[in-house]
Amino acid sequence: MQCKKLGINTILTSGAKNSALDGKELIKKLCDNAGCIEILAGAGINAKTIEILSNQIPKLKSFHMSGKKVLESSMKYRNRDVFMGLKDISEYEIWQTDINEIKLARTVLESI
Repeated sequence: MQCKKLGINTILTSGAKNSALDGKELIKKLCDNAGCIEILAGAGINAKTIEILSNQIPKLKSFHMSGKKVLESSMKYRNRDVFMGLKDISEYEIWQTDINEIKLARTVLESI
């Protein structure tokens, strides 16, 4: 286990896909071969995906999620010709953790 020799205890992965649900085959392989290394599924994690992944990958016990919802910014003046950040990311949205998403995920996790 080269990871263990390097001091790695946890691997955060989406299974090399845009979402953990899409990468579930690789995540399962990692879990089956991880030994004492924790596999932490991330990308697109919410209560529903936790339930699906935990049912399909019984060894998967760790999930990384933001629990976010996207809110509209209350900014009044909007100059669409000038970007203050990255052009592909809206400056008029706010990403915020949603307590209800976290509670739903906790309920699913407690039932596993």
